[in-house]
Amino acid sequence: IHGSVGVFGEGCAGVTFMGLSEARSFWAFAPVMLVLQAFSMAAGVLANSTMIEMAPKEKRDQWIGYQGAFSQLSSALCPLIIMPFLSGEMEGAYAAGTYLKVNGAVCLGSAFFYLILVSRFPMPSKKEPAETEDEKAAMTEFEATGNPKFLSARQLHKIQMQHLREGTPLARSSWGKFSDDVPDLDRIQESARDNLVYLRSLLPERLRMWYKGEEQKEQIRSMMRAWVEDNSVWPEDVQKEVGQWVVDWMQHAGYTNPTSNVNLYKTIFMTAFPVLIPGGPGSEDNFRDPVRGWLKMDRWMGNYIRLDKLNSREVQCLGFFRITHFRLAGLS
Repeated sequence: IHGSVGVFGEGCAGVTFMGLSEARSFWAFAPVMLVLQAFSMAAGVLANSTMIEMAPKEKRDQWIGYQGAFSQLSSALCPLIIMPFLSGEMEGAYAAGTYLKVNGAVCLGSAFFYLILVSRFPMPSKKEPAETEDEKAAMTEFEATGNPKFLSARQLHKIQMQHLREGTPLARSSWGKFSDDVPDLDRIQESARDNLVYLRSLLPERLRMWYKGEEQKEQIRSMMRAWVEDNSVWPEDVQKEVGQWVVDWMQHAGYTNPTSNVNLYKTIFMTAFPVLIPGGPGSEDNFRDPVRGWLKMDRWMGNYIRLDKLNSREVQCLGFFRITHFRLAGLS
């Protein structure tokens, strides 16, 4: 982050100096210079932080000393190098704005070297958040029974990825009956938002790996093939369980017999479960370039999160009103 701020700041400073060289207005120059001075002070702090992050721990003090010495030396030499341009401009030896353009060029050069430096930084490893009590309980149940039903998306993703790498069958739980899930309906729905947020967080790294090179693409394709082989078939008993569960839920939620308006219900189902991968996950198009499917899935999960939040807010708002306070128009 420190290096990226350096690239951004020095780049902005360089462009600003170039622009000011053409403005030639005190009221444009003065406030910008004050802002740049504040940034210069912040950049000094960031430079120290960057050096601390980069230097080996056992040589950190030595390299901080080098950085301080270079900073002081550059502060002493830069005026000697740049001031002749200002003097020459004032004497007419250089065109108007030359001094600011030289400053801008130096800043842009600094941004370039910052960019090279940032490209050599190792990517920081992400810190895993601590397991929640629910996650600990779910993992204990999984280890005891092998049932991954209540594992969080984070836990389940790690387990499934390990199975894919080892070429072993994916962890599965039976779909079950709706009547058995009734006591846990709130728990199931409340966990969905956090699980979807986690699954969406995997997309940037997946895209980075995909665009890194052909070797990484083949690794991803290999895992995709293993996933499709183990996960694309819907056994007959699963089809029956899922279908019956959906019917039981709709009756529980107050929906009427769908044959009274068949296309309406079909549209609702198709809207809730839009086409993510035309031709299915095992299609050649998907193996050739799965990014479109990933992006569609990400939007689908994002839309669910927004809809869930909207529904939650409406329920909360309605909870503030008593139904007896409402009266239909035309009724006394």
